[in-house]
Amino acid sequence: MLIELDAQVLTLQVDSVRRSADTYCSEIASFLWYCDIFALDPLSVSEREMIRYVCVHRNSRSAGGYLTAVRWLYDACAAPIQWDGRTLALTIRGLGKSTAPIKRAPPISWDFARGAVRSARLAREFEHSFAYVLSSSFSLRVLSECLPLCFDSPLVHSRVFVERGAGKAVLVVELTSRKTAPQGEVLKRPCICAAGREADPLCPVHAFYQYLSDCRRSGSVGKLFPSLNPTSFQRVLRIHLRRAGFPDADSATTHGFRRGTTQELVRKEGSLADILRSGGWKSSAFIAYLDRCELDCLAIFDMMEEAADEAPPPPPAKRPRERPRTSARCVVGQDIRVLFQKASNNVP
Repeated sequence: MLIELDAQVLTLQVDSVRRSADTYCSEIASFLWYCDIFALDPLSVSEREMIRYVCVHRNSRSAGGYLTAVRWLYDACAAPIQWDGRTLALTIRGLGKSTAPIKRAPPISWDFARGAVRSARLAREFEHSFAYVLSSSFSLRVLSECLPLCFDSPLVHSRVFVERGAGKAVLVVELTSRKTAPQGEVLKRPCICAAGREADPLCPVHAFYQYLSDCRRSGSVGKLFPSLNPTSFQRVLRIHLRRAGFPDADSATTHGFRRGTTQELVRKEGSLADILRSGGWKSSAFIAYLDRCELDCLAIFDMMEEAADEAPPPPPAKRPRERPRTSARCVVGQDIRVLFQKASNNVP
């Protein structure tokens, strides 16, 4: 049994590194470049030298991410860490207090998303136009969930296809894994075009067929966006938003689609379930995507209470036996191995 657990742990470690490989490689390359400039041995860096490396970064969050990659490098090379001490932790904390908070991405509303789609199509940048549709309709994280999409590659990343049933077409995106659903998730969005009218630029179904026609692809296998890369995507997005009249185009980021879609649902009085489902949230984390003037947090808790009242009541719990009170200081002072041994002896 222990061998099976060890194999499972190894599988989890490999899977974690595989999902973060691109980010780790970029961050480790930055660290190696820093060591090369100052003639340092990457696997024997002192604490003072690592503190200087931390001060290169613009904020504590960025520095923490780079340090995680360096820790993984040391762990992979079985090298002892001499720099992960209290002074370094205080430096990172001070960096967080001394730097200004990161500015949130301005929300990209559906109207401006439509404008960006039209602008991209006029420039014959069809991959960008369809990526805007998917990001806005599905609230996808553009860099990690949208750009790597595949037509039919369930073992690698995803599947994207149109499903027909009951006289209605639905665009389906199957993700093998995402940030809030490591086990994978199936997302569906129906056609939103009104009968007898021109196709809505944000309709996922019509945009999918239009994309296949524009790029002359069959949609069977391969990457959905073979030419897009995270480096240039945001720069081109700002150009299209500027042409669409977006007031804060120079500050726009790919996260603006998620914020914009969430705020649109609030404006249209969508239910809490709709909001959570749109972004794949499992908690109230979506509140960070909303402006205070658009949302009363107390109303959210009221909606949660209403949802709880509608659920069937749980079965009555058994009344626990009264136990003699023990001193918290006594429990804390006990050896954890003694407590574990007592628990093991009580197992039949």
